[in-house]
Amino acid sequence: MVKNGNQFAASTNETKEAFVVDDFHIGELNVFARSDDYMKSKENKVTSRMMKVYSNTKGLLKDFEIFQGKKIDSIDFNFYDAFVDYLTNDHIHRRRKVKKDSRKNR
Repeated sequence: MVKNGNQFAASTNETKEAFVVDDFHIGELNVFARSDDYMKSKENKVTSRMMKVYSNTKGLLKDFEIFQGKKIDSIDFNFYDAFVDYLTNDHIHRRRKVKKDSRKNR
């Protein structure tokens, strides 16, 4: 779909399910470009500490992408479960410095 004034007109490109709104491809998930845009929009609206939280979260998402060996292609409940599992069991936190496996006898 392409933004046409205040209405959306269907696109003829069926091979790629992307939506174009003001030069942003919102059907394709580009988590990091979107997080940059979001952080930029929040610069003067939140504290510097909150900006650091956003930056840290972006870094964790990049680490998770590397750990998985594939790009983040959707954010849904499956992604959430895998990301939380990664943060809980596989990601080495700075304060911990050692990998801790809290999984119950898997």
